[in-house]
Amino acid sequence: MLYYCEFKDAIDRGFINQDTIMTSRINGQLHDYILEGEPIKPHEIIAIEKVSDVLKELETCKFPNITFTTESEDNLKFEYSVFHLTDTAKALINNLDIETNDEFFEELAEV
Repeated sequence: MLYYCEFKDAIDRGFINQDTIMTSRINGQLHDYILEGEPIKPHEIIAIEKVSDVLKELETCKFPNITFTTESEDNLKFEYSVFHLTDTAKALINNLDIETNDEFFEELAEV
């Protein structure tokens, strides 16, 4: 699954520098972006999409129903409404074909 922060980072680092990008979807969800010269796997369904449209779609998939709260010693309260996974965690989830819906992240937050 493609995440907003991952896609935005590729833009910020200059890997994505045009108005359109090739994307791969699985079951209608954005799975990955494909840079020029990267191989396309036989099972991938590829589309050319506007980068701005991809950003908008990914931004709406930031799991807005989940809020993480941290309190400091100074009675400050910080709330996070986006859950960020490391690249290793994303790779494990993708390799194990785990469904990453709201329930998954709610259970993960309880760990």
